[in-house]
Amino acid sequence: MSYRVPENTVERSHHDTMLPLMSASQHDLESIAATVADGHAVDWAELVGSDAAAHAGLRQLAKITEAFRSAKSKSDSAPPHATAFRFAGLDVIEKIGEGAQGEIWRAHDRLLDQYVALKLQKKHAGVLSSEFMQEARKLAKVNHPNVVRIFGAAVEDTRAGIWMEWVQGRSLKTLLDNNGPFCARDVIVIALQLCEALAAIHRQGFAHADLKPENVLREDSGRIVLLDFGAARDFQHVAKSTVAGTPIYVAPEILDGGDTTPASDIYALSMLMFHLLSGRFPDREYGIDNNTRTTERLDTDAETQQRPLRSSSGLCLRKIAPQVSKPLAALVARGLSVNATLRPQNAEYFATLLRPLRR
Repeated sequence: MSYRVPENTVERSHHDTMLPLMSASQHDLESIAATVADGHAVDWAELVGSDAAAHAGLRQLAKITEAFRSAKSKSDSAPPHATAFRFAGLDVIEKIGEGAQGEIWRAHDRLLDQYVALKLQKKHAGVLSSEFMQEARKLAKVNHPNVVRIFGAAVEDTRAGIWMEWVQGRSLKTLLDNNGPFCARDVIVIALQLCEALAAIHRQGFAHADLKPENVLREDSGRIVLLDFGAARDFQHVAKSTVAGTPIYVAPEILDGGDTTPASDIYALSMLMFHLLSGRFPDREYGIDNNTRTTERLDTDAETQQRPLRSSSGLCLRKIAPQVSKPLAALVARGLSVNATLRPQNAEYFATLLRPLRR
């Protein structure tokens, strides 16, 4: 096998050094590979040879080498921002929020050359790093545009961290606090996208178990993104569930020690819709039984003093938000049924009931 290159052909490397190309009589495939590894460019159009497979392999080697050098150059460059500290190769910039067990930081990934959201385990948190990393493992199973994408996870100095896509937008809680209740059309659009997210999660055998406005972002483009899988739990092969999440959004069967099912997330989605449409939660006049036992809340935000909904008797969204149509109010009430068997049993079916109400 031989390669023929015109004798007067020259090639400029990325170091601006003029190098004569190899002729067939001077070099074999090994010398061509060495030239690629040294970072010198090769004019592949000028190479002539009978071994197409070897030719293609050398070109692929050149592409991989150049990609590695480009990534290395970016990682070695100075970050375009002030850095508070580094974690797993990320430039951690500023804290943007926190929960009971974790902190959320804006960070920059030099290799990807983009901003990411870093969820970092709190120091001295009452959860093991291995337990904290369960969220990463669950997220890694789901690939859906309405579920936040995970890029990586690591443990450094006994502290676990998960970094995800940076979503340019605001949470539903922020939008509700700033602008008041949503119109029915917007709530339906949001709920349909969340149905897509929940369906993707349920197909992997687990429930989100903490659906609330703080955990849903609306991107500036309008895309809805579901976050925070820290309370997510398997519903396959699990006999009983421990209580997690925010009580007002937790389905009654879970509070009673029952199974977590897709219908449990439908309950939370219906409560979210109730809250977005009215700006309120069902209260004692519309279904809260304040004589029930209180349930310890596993997340912060204790000032809301939310309590679980233990009875759906008298529940009527239209008494609080009369602008909501009767069919939409009825569907929300059905989703909030204390008896789980009376709810739509999965996200796909809930979406089929919801779509006709979008006008």
